[in-house]
Amino acid sequence: MKSFLVLASVAAITLAAAPVHGQTPDRPAVLGAVDQKASAMLVNFGVSDAALLDVATGKLVARGRLPFELPSSMEAVAAQDPAVADDSRDPLYRRGAGRDTPRPGRE
Repeated sequence: MKSFLVLASVAAITLAAAPVHGQTPDRPAVLGAVDQKASAMLVNFGVSDAALLDVATGKLVARGRLPFELPSSMEAVAAQDPAVADDSRDPLYRRGAGRDTPRPGRE
C-alpha cells in the first residue's frame, strides 16, 4: 500500500508540474516541439548527474551559453549551408543563448 501512495504522489506532482527537458547534445538538435511543452530545458555538455540534479532542484544556479544555434525545424536544417556556421533561418535559439547568472555571493 505504501508504494502505491508514493506512485500516486509522483503522478499527482507530474500532472501538476510542467515538464523539464534535459539533454546532452553533441551537435545542434531540433527541439521546437520540446520547447513548446517544457517549462525549462537543461542542456549540458558533460556535467555530472549530481550537478544536474542540484540545478534542477535549485541548490545551484544554472550558468552557460550555447556554443551553436539550435534550428527551429528540419526544413531549416535542410536549407542550411554546411560550410557556414549559424546560418539557420529563424533559429529556435541563437549561438550564445542561455544563462549567465553568477552564483549567489560570486558577483
